[in-house]
Amino acid sequence: MLNRRHSQETIISAFHTAKKYGLKTLAFTMIGFPGEEIKSIQKTYHLLKKSRPDIVQTTIFYPLKRTKLYDMMVQEGLFDPNAEMPDDYYTTNNIELIKYQFLLSNYYLPSFFRKW
Repeated sequence: MLNRRHSQETIISAFHTAKKYGLKTLAFTMIGFPGEEIKSIQKTYHLLKKSRPDIVQTTIFYPLKRTKLYDMMVQEGLFDPNAEMPDDYYTTNNIELIKYQFLLSNYYLPSFFRKW
């Protein structure tokens, strides 16, 4: 949805190269896109496991005005253009997304994703 132009192999290589030279690494991930399925979140998890970033920041998608995704969501009736941006995601979003947000940001904790 965000037109990422880098392959998973390129991303993994970049993280490994940065670590090789002693650089601290950060991965920024986003979940909760319209129509997103658990498989996509699982792929992100496996990419994190292979990349091994030092820090992971996971955010939950929110459509911002003047973006293609915002326009698409409004046109398809998936988002109310009069809705106010929430103060935080923990009181307004799906608990499943919050769980996955935590799990991706803490991908290095071994017991969470054994079934994946």
